[in-house]
Amino acid sequence: MMGCVRIAVTAGAVLGLLSSASCVAQTTAPQTTAPQTTAPQSVAAIAGADQGWGQPVVFGGQQTGALMADVSCPAPGGCAAVGMDHSSASGTGPGAWVPFVVDQAAGTWGTVQRVAGLAALTDGQDALFSAVSCASAGNCTAVGGYTPPRGNTERSIPFAVSEVGGTWGKVTPIAGIAALTSTDSAHLGTVSCMSPGNCTAAGSYVQRFSPIQQQAFVVSQVNGTWQKPRVLPGIAALNTGRYAEVKSVACRAGACVFGGSFSVTSSGASQPFVAAEKAGTWDDPAQAVPGLPVPGLHQSGKGIVNQVSCAAAGRCVAVGSYVNKSDVREAFAVSEENGTTWHHAVVMPGASALQGKSGRSSLLSLSCVEVGECRAGGVTFHTKRIGGKRREFDAAFVIDQHGYNSWGPAKEVPGSAALNVGAAAEIESISCAGTRTVFICIAAGYYTDGSGSSQAMVVTQTNGAWGQAIELPGSAALNAGGYGLVSAVSCPVPAPRHCAAVGVVTSKASQLAFGASQG
Repeated sequence: MMGCVRIAVTAGAVLGLLSSASCVAQTTAPQTTAPQTTAPQSVAAIAGADQGWGQPVVFGGQQTGALMADVSCPAPGGCAAVGMDHSSASGTGPGAWVPFVVDQAAGTWGTVQRVAGLAALTDGQDALFSAVSCASAGNCTAVGGYTPPRGNTERSIPFAVSEVGGTWGKVTPIAGIAALTSTDSAHLGTVSCMSPGNCTAAGSYVQRFSPIQQQAFVVSQVNGTWQKPRVLPGIAALNTGRYAEVKSVACRAGACVFGGSFSVTSSGASQPFVAAEKAGTWDDPAQAVPGLPVPGLHQSGKGIVNQVSCAAAGRCVAVGSYVNKSDVREAFAVSEENGTTWHHAVVMPGASALQGKSGRSSLLSLSCVEVGECRAGGVTFHTKRIGGKRREFDAAFVIDQHGYNSWGPAKEVPGSAALNVGAAAEIESISCAGTRTVFICIAAGYYTDGSGSSQAMVVTQTNGAWGQAIELPGSAALNAGGYGLVSAVSCPVPAPRHCAAVGVVTSKASQLAFGASQG
């Protein structure tokens, strides 16, 4: 389950932290105009059978094995995407993971660009990108972590790199981690930028390597300069099990919201949290998501906020999953009302039931266009014993918000059941944008066909009506090796028909990153 590319697990293990490549945060500012749902138009009428997608482009200049982490599109035809590649297709052979950026300008994808100054810092060791956020076209910030060439090979140094006026600058290692932990090891997993040079990033730092213990932290960029990192306010009191991370951050009009998980028992069980700050003031420090049960002493499931999204400052939503008293994972959403008050979490109606009585579910992605108008997607799954072995069956689902704290019902992505013959599908990313006449959401991920190959999948919601899921046009022809997916999608707010998607396809000898665009 959880749909990472085969080599993503290896990449995450390199830094001693989970890779966020498959569950990335969308940080583009959401739309504030209400969608028009009174007169739905068909997807075909808007975009045609291909839903407006052009042919995917395999990025030039990449090595044999690649992963895509994130994409951010602040303007039509103007995006920035981040990923990493390796000299071996499996990511396990000789060589190292090397981050790259790819820009899209005037609707055309460029080639892979390496991060200036990073090679000298790593000296052949691994480095990973986690996320990117663009405040405007050509003004973006990307974050991640790298392994230094000497000392503990499990150690990770958090870094950021910014694009200014269309030119990517030199890597900036985040200073000050040593003041937080004696391991001097951390990784940035998420970032959100409100204006050029003014961003907030977050992740986790290692308190102990064996057994692994980690704590959540945040760091701000102000006028292009990174400040000192700090422990996420409130998390220390929650994190009694000593394993916390920030998974997602979203900023709007000077206010930021954070979501992730913390550990509450020595067994490894974790619980989702939310936190918020405005202009540097933490009136809402980290707190357990209201309304969810505390895991028992003998439970080991993982509860987490996978994504946060804000329609306005102080009016945000977080989604993820938790483990209930019956040790069953359930998808949930929780809404912020005024910057300091969170409603009780809402279990997603019908999500787990899509897979029958033994079903489970998790929301992986979220996009909010206006207060009370969010869309989310994820996976619902169950296990079944077949021939003496347990097998997992996964299906992709989407769910709409109807009013501020009302959701559902969940539905399996229309048309995906016919595609997903191999019973493994997920929504990895979702992004919405709209004008007064057209409101569009793109949900993307993968499905598994009858041959057992995973294929990149997209589905479009137009003016409140979900269309039919399709294989991303042209991606199957590139995916001769049978492992493809869309890992991230982003739609520019003023132009909902100009979304971009990034992901991977494989041949028998390589796994390659691609970009695709609408319009």
